Amino acid sequence: MPSYSQLQQEAAWRAETVPDAIKWFIAEAGVFWRLSPGALGCKGDNNHLRGAHRSRRWIKTSRWCTNRTYTISHPDDLLGDEDWCVGIDITLPRAVLLEVCKRLDVAVRAGLLEEVSEWYGNTDGDDRVDGYNNIANRVATSDDSHLWHLHITIKRRFANTLAVLQRLFAILTGADDMEQKDRLAFPTSYKERTVGHVLADESNLRDYWYDAPGGVLTVNPPPVDSRAELLVQAAQKTLAAPPAQPLPVDEAALVAAVVAGVRGELNNMVEQAADRAVRRALGSLDGATPAGDGS
Repeated sequence: MPSYSQLQQEAAWRAETVPDAIKWFIAEAGVFWRLSPGALGCKGDNNHLRGAHRSRRWIKTSRWCTNRTYTISHPDDLLGDEDWCVGIDITLPRAVLLEVCKRLDVAVRAGLLEEVSEWYGNTDGDDRVDGYNNIANRVATSDDSHLWHLHITIKRRFANTLAVLQRLFAILTGADDMEQKDRLAFPTSYKERTVGHVLADESNLRDYWYDAPGGVLTVNPPPVDSRAELLVQAAQKTLAAPPAQPLPVDEAALVAAVVAGVRGELNNMVEQAADRAVRRALGSLDGATPAGDGS
């Protein structure tokens, strides 16, 4: 395995970059699943000497590359910036990972993500890596390093197409299926589930709408009387009202002023959400029996 100092000597390594659309996806996924920065990535470390976590130029020219055809042979992989890395890794809590991989598997097999070359992960919690080769249209597997994280390869042509990454995000999070509004960011089977997760799910999924950059992917706006919309309206009224004292000019102080102005509305909403969450939890959350966590 080469050292980082050895890799840095090559221009192709130094030029590798993550497309803006994938950066957007990583940022949104981190917020949605409350992940640490190390739980998501695209550009590979010095263990990745082939494949989607490397750029096409690096694969073609680096003395350290171990496979000069993998992920750069399909016609769609001959297009796009030669310095883009196109692999996405996401490490999720086990119960969440299984649900996310199931959604991805269904979507890929249904032809909803033709811009994805392949994926690897785990759909059932066993010790075999699940996956699908979307170019050969067949089930695929990989080494056991992929058992407990999700790997997705985007065809290089589409790696900076925001609409593609938005569609992928919607599928993985369940936002594409508006008939299933009770999909949870953290399933009830997740052992580390907290009251905060319950409240977040209540707020995000019951009143959920997604306003993506450019408006490419949107879900119907919230009802005018929804908690989310009422909070927005309260914040707008606070900003529009004549201030009792000069408004602060720095962003943090301005946010603090708005929060103070809508705190009453927010407290009411949290109390309502907590009340419903407790009642729903006592009723086994819509009458459904939580599944096992797959461990």
